[in-house]
Amino acid sequence: MKHGILSIRESEIEDIEAWLGTQVDLIVTTWNEGQWGLDGITWGDSNKRATLERVFGQTGRQLVLHYEFQGGNLRDYSAAADGTHDDKHRKLAQQLVDIGMADTIIRPSGEFNMSWSGRYPNDPANYAEGLARVVREMQSVDGAEFTFTFSPDGADLGVGPESWPVDAPSWPAGADEPLVCPTFYDTWYGYTDGGPSTQAEREQAWQEVQLADIGRWEEFAQARNTKVGGTFEWGCMGDSTPFPNASGYDNPYFIQQMLDYGRDNGWEYQTLWNNNYHTIFPRDADGLEQSSDRFRDLVSQRIGTEPTPTEEEPTDTDTTDDTYGGYNKPSKGMLEWHVPLNENFAKIETDIQDLAARIDQLEGDR
Repeated sequence: MKHGILSIRESEIEDIEAWLGTQVDLIVTTWNEGQWGLDGITWGDSNKRATLERVFGQTGRQLVLHYEFQGGNLRDYSAAADGTHDDKHRKLAQQLVDIGMADTIIRPSGEFNMSWSGRYPNDPANYAEGLARVVREMQSVDGAEFTFTFSPDGADLGVGPESWPVDAPSWPAGADEPLVCPTFYDTWYGYTDGGPSTQAEREQAWQEVQLADIGRWEEFAQARNTKVGGTFEWGCMGDSTPFPNASGYDNPYFIQQMLDYGRDNGWEYQTLWNNNYHTIFPRDADGLEQSSDRFRDLVSQRIGTEPTPTEEEPTDTDTTDDTYGGYNKPSKGMLEWHVPLNENFAKIETDIQDLAARIDQLEGDR
């Protein structure tokens, strides 16, 4: 699993990496409404193109690009769906390829909460077709090696199936299905109002709420020939949270469980949302000191040691024959595995007797 964190400037990345003691795999950005091309990437350094090339194009880091592909209105995806923005998608893709960022992970839209209200999409069919066009147009650029995600909120499936881009008319034939990468935060209305949470509450929240949220999206992904690939927006709720009655506050248990779950279930990515009331670096920014320490300790140990699923070696690396020295090896998955073993035991007895007789013969010939 690759590890990362939200950041929008080069100097902050350097500070984070000094804190972790290693280079991160990924940096995720937040959204930048209504802008296109490299200028539309949220980034705090003045010479954006040169900095992005230096930080990502010339290193092993990858950018998770939060891409507002609909344009200026977060709710209206009709222009994206009718092809109005196709040329803008190609332009961005070409610019990324030109500065060595052809492996950028494209995270589409804002925090896609599936409610089709407020600041979120008001027509799932337009969302699906608009995203399908993003994939088609960006992948048409020579040298493009982008990965695309489907990135909704984690708590409610809502109208997810209606917004799935692979079913849209413009989805390019043969393209990989997007990885499902929902948002997950440490929220539960059973927590002590105003915190801090107890360990019993933390364990109950994980077992009864958070694993259920993850499980719903795993089922959604499996039904569409893809998988939950990880999360680009997750974290604890700190002192400034607007949800004091639903927050676990400084919860290192949640940090541990999320990182362990991702590792053990083949997630491709995790990037902690180090922003607003989820800040773990600097350590004392939002009252998440224990969570900060747990994240640092785990991630600093695991960066570079956890292969992504596409890099993993086959688990069964035994290339030997089914026999060795004349003994039988039970086949993998064999139900009556005791039969060849019993045959081996009988043969061992005979072999030992033969060996003893041979030794006696050799000693008699001296």
